[in-house]
Amino acid sequence: MRAARTNGFAASSSLRARILLACLAFGLGVSSLDRGLATLDDPSQQRWVADHLSGTDVSGRPWWDLYNLVDGNPETARVATALWVRPWWTSPSVKIHFFRPVAAATLYVDQILFGDNHVLAHLHSVLWYVAACFAVATLLLRLSRQHGAAIIAAFLFVVDDAHSAPLSWLACRNSLIAVTFFALALLLYHRAAQIDALSRAVGAAALLIIGLLAAENIASGVPFFVAYAVFLDRRPLVRRAASLAVIVTAVLGWFVFYRASGFGSAASGAYLDPLRDSAAFWSAAAPRYASLVHIQLGAPSALLGVLPKPAFAILDAVGIWLVLPILLAWIIRRISVERELAFWLTCAALGFLPLISAVPHDRLLMHVGIAVWMLVGLCATAIWKWASLRRTALMVLLSALALLPAASYAVASPIALVLRSRPQDKTVLEGSVLNEDVRLSQRSLIVVNAASVLLYMELFEQRARKQLALPARMTTLGSSADEVQVTKLDEHTFELYSPGYLLEPFAGFWRGPSEPMEPGVRVGVFGYEAHVLQVTRDGRPKRVRFRFATALDDASLRFVYFDCLRLTDFHFGAVGKPTAIAAVAAEQCRVPGE
Repeated sequence: MRAARTNGFAASSSLRARILLACLAFGLGVSSLDRGLATLDDPSQQRWVADHLSGTDVSGRPWWDLYNLVDGNPETARVATALWVRPWWTSPSVKIHFFRPVAAATLYVDQILFGDNHVLAHLHSVLWYVAACFAVATLLLRLSRQHGAAIIAAFLFVVDDAHSAPLSWLACRNSLIAVTFFALALLLYHRAAQIDALSRAVGAAALLIIGLLAAENIASGVPFFVAYAVFLDRRPLVRRAASLAVIVTAVLGWFVFYRASGFGSAASGAYLDPLRDSAAFWSAAAPRYASLVHIQLGAPSALLGVLPKPAFAILDAVGIWLVLPILLAWIIRRISVERELAFWLTCAALGFLPLISAVPHDRLLMHVGIAVWMLVGLCATAIWKWASLRRTALMVLLSALALLPAASYAVASPIALVLRSRPQDKTVLEGSVLNEDVRLSQRSLIVVNAASVLLYMELFEQRARKQLALPARMTTLGSSADEVQVTKLDEHTFELYSPGYLLEPFAGFWRGPSEPMEPGVRVGVFGYEAHVLQVTRDGRPKRVRFRFATALDDASLRFVYFDCLRLTDFHFGAVGKPTAIAAVAAEQCRVPGE
């Protein structure tokens, strides 16, 4: 009778905890309701959905083909490059084409039910976030025998500022949907192991496939099922293998269909296919892996402009140089005797690995964060128990110092989550120097250099959204955070030199290391030609000569560059005399809110 009462009380407290965490998720999420459309993807996707629903779409692509960013057609690439739609360095074979019909369907629901009411569309995303947090909290409480550690992990998951992009970026809602179905799949798989029902494993595989049809990166959740079979499943080996085979078969079936249908990426530096671009994938593995770990445990990036730089640096160092070493030292000491610890460590360590195929970004970390925060929760409760058993002032002080980083993160992260989900002031990107140009619509705007191609994309989108004048044509000649030397050779020709071209993700989006450039390459573009004179060892352009059909000082051309976020007119120096565009720190030129 006492055991029954204890189990009932535990179940009741568990439900209350999950409801409270879901309410917290909703409270944090409402900060994004008036965010509107994010510059990247949101406006174009909304137009696509509206055109399909109204029957005015002329692309000929099916309704679900919403995440076809670059179709991989060489002829389309050449034409788009020649017409300034894509930068001159674009690889003809670049392809970034994702299959996400479940995520696409939710955007159609937005348009059908809410039209242009973006507040309700964001509320839709908030409800998915609540569902994801409730499912993850349930998963942690069911899988772990340590109730306190699971509550800590669930709380850290809910307040994780890394979730701001999926929460406030409608085009990134797919991550919320995928992690919800992933958590439900692992829950059902756990139940299948408890009652030894293979049919439940089939249901888990179906839920996981739904998650994959929302976001491909949830494939990196497969190690969770493998680790469960190894460390937590207590059934005979044959029964464990049978359940795991159902999951693996379903994922392999999805993968074969995905590749056979032509989905995936190629020739891009932003998305590295481990099969097509294997050399580039593995050469980028270590730095991208380290970057993902840093994003997960480092200081919330949204606080960079809020805290003084020294304070931010200390908070960032605490996560990497204090929390991580304490966590690893404790894991090494306990892993041989705690199967649950081995399970969560395997999930975290292997879960990061497939994610390195994309440029490191916090939106990738939702499902891997489940394992990371569970490790932190287990470590925190172990330290607290260790100190409480000794009950000496020194032990309590030491444990408090060990727990302080996690506590500071628990305070800083929700603040950062709210800040990043709020509407951002991006008026600086509208370009006041352009507002004064009454002939802008008759001119070609040439951005000589931008620290990030994203700035160039923001400039166009922000002006279009605010119905400001747009240039007749607009292109960017380079993207480098290093110093750029511009040398005018004659009235039609100049050279750009910088060793840092195409290093930033949005420049590498159009050409990756699997498609290196060679000296002598010429690219014909409307109104000018780009001639690559020198390249770096990894095949990036370093010195490029541009020859324009029109004289450089002709009134039909306007040359500008980005001085961080500020658009500035560029003036050529005397013939043969280099003009320098100063180097900038990447973090100083981060687009607000992204």
